[in-house]
Amino acid sequence: MPRTPAEQQMETAARTYFAHVTKGDVEGILALFADDALMVNPITGEEGIRGKEALRAFYTNLVSSLVDYHAGPTDIIIDGNKLVAPLHLEGKTKD
Repeated sequence: MPRTPAEQQMETAARTYFAHVTKGDVEGILALFADDALMVNPITGEEGIRGKEALRAFYTNLVSSLVDYHAGPTDIIIDGNKLVAPLHLEGKTKD
């Protein structure tokens, strides 16, 4: 079934997110989030990364610890106003 215009916009935002993550573009990532966003850590499942400053710290740490990496969704699932995009992250740490 084709996506509605709203679903297409959500999918585009998700793909843009992964492109910014892969480029290490922290400011581009943050532009996609509301000021009071709450994120579940995509790597550990930890809850409670809240607000742009906490997100900035998380993403700055993430992209500075990786080299030669790619992030992308394994699927994009949209149900109403919710989007889930299971993450596939492949790369190397600087260590």
